[in-house]
Order: sequence, then structure tokens, then C-alpha cells
Amino acid sequence: MNPDIKVEHLSDTCVRLTSLLEAPAERVYRAWTSPSEVGHWFAPAPGAKCEVSEMDVRIGGKYTMTVIMPEVRHTMSGRYTALEPGRLIRFSWSGTCDSEDEEASEVTVELTPVENGTQLTLTHNRLLDEDSCNRHAQGWIGCITGLSHYIGN
Repeated sequence: MNPDIKVEHLSDTCVRLTSLLEAPAERVYRAWTSPSEVGHWFAPAPGAKCEVSEMDVRIGGKYTMTVIMPEVRHTMSGRYTALEPGRLIRFSWSGTCDSEDEEASEVTVELTPVENGTQLTLTHNRLLDEDSCNRHAQGWIGCITGLSHYIGN
């Protein structure tokens, strides 16, 4: 089952995605913060895979991962700037996601327990422009769908 994902363009440089995941917030948080788990679901499209080369989950800790698709590889890296187990993950995001220029932006993942699981709200801010917002929104839809399948929705 594919999750229902709501996409809102808050500006030309900020996109927000929300989805209900049928798992407890602690489980969703662990899927985002465990290197052995991220590689199983963090892929923006069918046939893509993710290799995590570094994931130091602490404030100031660095992550580096590469999404491999048949035609292209995208490497993303950044640092964790806020962590609240079961509630919040915020990190800087730098990568060449379908762009000639390296982008430096910020991702915030908020987890809110609800009756049937967890409301995930992902906000990607400080993107380059509207085109970048659209491309990242499509990538995040794929990742959230992969997460939903991975944790058992």
C-alpha cells in the first residue's frame, strides 16, 4: 500500500510533505537514524538503492550517503543540528541532486504520535529555486513511500 502524501510548496525555496505512517514514532525515528535501516528504504525511485558511508547520529555528527540509480549517482551529506528521539530530526543537506550546482539546504523531520501511528512532517527549506523544490519533493515522495513499505504499512 502506498502512503497518502500531501505536498505543500510553502515558497519557491521550501516544500513540506506530510504522511501518516502506521508505526509508532519511536520506530519511525529508528528507521531514520540507524545506518543499517536507512539503506533499506532511502531511495527516491523504484530500482534505486542507498549506500550509507557515514552516519554519526548526534548533534554536530556527520552523515554521507549515496543514492544509486541506473543512470546516475547522487551523494548527499550534512550534519545533524537537532535530535529529539521519537520526535524530531533536523540536518543540513548538501548534494548535487539533479543539478550542476551543489545545494546547501536544511531538512526537518517532525514525528507526531497519532491514534493510528505517526504523522510524519518533512520540511525541506533553503532550496535553490522552484525547480529544485519540485525535484526534491518528488524524491522525498519516493523516500517516504519506501519508508512506509519498510516499516510495514
